[in-house]
Amino acid sequence: MRLLQRDLNRRPLNRSRLFQILKISFHQALSVPLSRIDVRDCPTLFSKLSCAWKQWRDASRTPIPWEAVVRETLTQLGPAFIKIGQILSVRSDLIPTSLAEELRHLQEEVPPLPFEVIRPYLEAEFGTKLEETFHSFDETPLAAGSLAQVYQAELLDRTLVAVKIKRPGIDEAIEQDLSILVWLAFHVERFFPMLRGYQPLASAEELYRYTLQELDFQNEASVTEELRVAIVEQGGVRIPKVLQSSSNLIVMEHLSTFPADNLVLMEELKLDRKNLVRRALDVILFQILEVGLFHADPHPGNLRVSYDGDLVFLDFGIYGRINVDTRRKFIMLMSSLFEGNLDLATFYLTKLAAFQSHSDLSGFRKAIRECYENWVGATVVEYGFCQLLFDQMALGGQYGLLFPSDIILLAKSLVTVEGVALSVDPELNISEDAKPYLQQLWSKQFPSEDMDTLLLQALPLWWDVAQRLPIEGGMLADALLSQSQGLSARNQASGLQAKLFPIILVLAGVTMLALQSPPLWLSGSVPGLMALAIGILWGLRS
Repeated sequence: MRLLQRDLNRRPLNRSRLFQILKISFHQALSVPLSRIDVRDCPTLFSKLSCAWKQWRDASRTPIPWEAVVRETLTQLGPAFIKIGQILSVRSDLIPTSLAEELRHLQEEVPPLPFEVIRPYLEAEFGTKLEETFHSFDETPLAAGSLAQVYQAELLDRTLVAVKIKRPGIDEAIEQDLSILVWLAFHVERFFPMLRGYQPLASAEELYRYTLQELDFQNEASVTEELRVAIVEQGGVRIPKVLQSSSNLIVMEHLSTFPADNLVLMEELKLDRKNLVRRALDVILFQILEVGLFHADPHPGNLRVSYDGDLVFLDFGIYGRINVDTRRKFIMLMSSLFEGNLDLATFYLTKLAAFQSHSDLSGFRKAIRECYENWVGATVVEYGFCQLLFDQMALGGQYGLLFPSDIILLAKSLVTVEGVALSVDPELNISEDAKPYLQQLWSKQFPSEDMDTLLLQALPLWWDVAQRLPIEGGMLADALLSQSQGLSARNQASGLQAKLFPIILVLAGVTMLALQSPPLWLSGSVPGLMALAIGILWGLRS
């Protein structure tokens, strides 16, 4: 059993809340799915009877899709489950795609709490009466979410700010409900083998970690400031400055904005829609591929436009981080797909995933090839490039390949931006428009001057290898010819072969670089570079 699950088992579950969740779930969310399950697949007599009863009542003919029933159920279960649904809506690799799309509707605002309930918590955070901190404070929230509410206010110096305050008691409510969710997921995975492909326990544990991280507004404030500084030189893009923060509250500068998909207002303001779309694409790619820290859910509520035409990013509660090595692999993946080299793209895609004992790599390759062929035959609006990337990663779970959560968030971030971009500019073709940026980024990642430096730094190693080659080669030949020495000679020969092979690769690589054997990249022989790199790494390993 996993560490998180063991830890949760030590904590007493709130049984009354558990029964409330089960009651609402069985009466609402599970009615339609149960009516459609093959009774023979039910593991227990009770579940067989439940499914049979639903089918006998003809519940399968309900006009309401089961995905919509699940969304409504999460809404009834309260803020904790609304947040769970919002996070799951960007994880189509863990839940069915149709359900993920339905859960996107949970991104819309939830009913706000009355200001008289919120006011004491605001004053407790500031340590004073609101009148002593603010010149004015609008009691009607600008936005209301499952975790927090946002208000507009003026500081005493008349600075316009947005105040984001956490909903009272939300920490305890969410941690309690998430503990129950992990407990339920563990038993679902145990008793319903047909659902294991969707990894319910892994989903629940990840939700637990991500949501508790999002509940600490200090994390959001830190990420907001880090990205604000990182994009300071990106023209026409703004992130509000954080003025004050705690685990329960953020005060930031207020920017007057509207959703990025409001085409009517863009037309009235005479804003260049195509320019805005390409700027949004560039800045998301910049966050992902150069900063390594990115907004993971830039839907129109968070990706906005100021009235003077700047792009504005809000709400960094859900974010992702990727290291330099992962960024390089992702650049290679995108470039390979742009060029139509599916074999190379498949290689880099699998390099981003972790394999399990039951992984079906050949099946996965066949499935992503089908995705690619569908993409090639579709229009940009029908099937976008970012959707292709996400669909290929979402297939991983079905074939035993697990992609890190930040990689899935990366792909979903691109899909979300692509959806907003296409609603603003249907002529956008990311696979073409992003090529110049990727080519520029390629030069940054693999500069020719750095390659020259690396080759020169490795020169002493090549010289040492060249000096040892005659001796090592002679010893290998002598060992191979001395069969009379028996097993020890063969072992010696095997060891010398292992040493000689990387030496040969290094010398071959140096020769091809000197002769500029094609194909060339940045005036260097690609086969030569590969042989040299493999030989050096193999030699160091042995």
